Amino acid sequence: MKSTIRRILKEEMGTNPFNPYNEEYLDAWLNVGDEDMESYREYGIESISRIIKDFKDELVFPLRIYRGLSKPTRSYDIEYDLVTDPYYDNTSWTTKLNVAMDFGNVIYSGIVEDISDIDLMYTIERRIMHKPLDEHEIVMKDNNFIKDIRRYRI
Repeated sequence: MKSTIRRILKEEMGTNPFNPYNEEYLDAWLNVGDEDMESYREYGIESISRIIKDFKDELVFPLRIYRGLSKPTRSYDIEYDLVTDPYYDNTSWTTKLNVAMDFGNVIYSGIVEDISDIDLMYTIERRIMHKPLDEHEIVMKDNNFIKDIRRYRI
């Protein structure tokens, strides 16, 4: 009975996106450092907790997100549909316009209406792995969930 309860609790902890003790998050955090990072596990959990808190603070809906593209990727003159074009099946966006502008001078903007449209666990894992870049990344489950996509050229 105890082992069943432990297994169920572990599964619940592993699927709660806002749990800083999630093993995937700890693995992502440990991979950022060197072999000795295991001895800093508690510090890692504190860092992950801060990343999760910052992310949760950004989640005010409707949420505006951005994506920047540059000329070598595709032509500026053609407007691409980020939802249906297979070339843009990547679902990574950012909550910061200045970050999108760093990726290129064709900027797409859209609205996310519901938290369930975001891949929360993968977003947090990527934010942990790429913390030094501080890109405020949002990973969508599917670009089809983004409303009111607009294209700007800067």
